[in-house]
Amino acid sequence: MCEGLLHHMFQYPEVARSKLNTKECIKILQFDEVKVKRSLEYDVKKEEVVSPFLYMQVVMAQGLFSKWKQPVYVNFDTKMRKDILESIIIKLHGVGYVVKVIISNLGGRNVCLWKEMRISTEKTFFNHPSAESEKMYLFTDPSHLLKLIRNWFLDTGLMLPDYKGPVAAFINAEKS
Repeated sequence: MCEGLLHHMFQYPEVARSKLNTKECIKILQFDEVKVKRSLEYDVKKEEVVSPFLYMQVVMAQGLFSKWKQPVYVNFDTKMRKDILESIIIKLHGVGYVVKVIISNLGGRNVCLWKEMRISTEKTFFNHPSAESEKMYLFTDPSHLLKLIRNWFLDTGLMLPDYKGPVAAFINAEKS
């Protein structure tokens, strides 16, 4: 598998662009780290042994108003960085697509990226790297957020101060 920006994956969007209206050219970028099986591999093309990896970074581009989705970037043991994200956005912009939304989970590595890009709860957007007047908005991955809330409840329980109803009786019974 090629690592980095998947240049060949931009050929179809470039050809398809002429058949789409402006609204259909608005895109979302979603990225996540995927845990991979740790094993040695042999790259036949490069004639070299590839060391085992812990995870794979995958970036998907998808339509906000169209049914289009495809990977545009893949790399191993590489955290998402501002320069990588911007190069993907610029490449999509170059073939006629406008990225309006970025979605990621709130993993520690991603939090560092958003801090670098000066994203906060007060400012949830950043300017397009090649079109300064265009804003791109950050959203957290809702399914990951629900998983984190579930884990938090399982780890800490449900605390309701000064609540004396049936839930409190159930929680108190479980503790004893």
